[in-house]
Amino acid sequence: MAGLLAKIGRGTFRHRWATLLAWLMILIAVASISVIVSKPESTQFTVPGTQSQQAMDLLEQRFPPPRAPPRKWSSPPRRGRP
Repeated sequence: MAGLLAKIGRGTFRHRWATLLAWLMILIAVASISVIVSKPESTQFTVPGTQSQQAMDLLEQRFPPPRAPPRKWSSPPRRGRP
């Protein structure tokens, strides 16, 4: 086993630039594949059939989210000196 590892070490040292280039190509390929295959993250988490999920569904039915954000009322700006 030591002889095989010595041969691999000598070969990678002799061809260090080719080894470096090969590792960079592998790194770029793995990164590209992971970007292509990955799915966008989701903040939604549901477990169908559980009591807590049924409660959340019931709350969403009875209390729908607001359609527009609440307005902030303010007085008109003063004219003249404060």
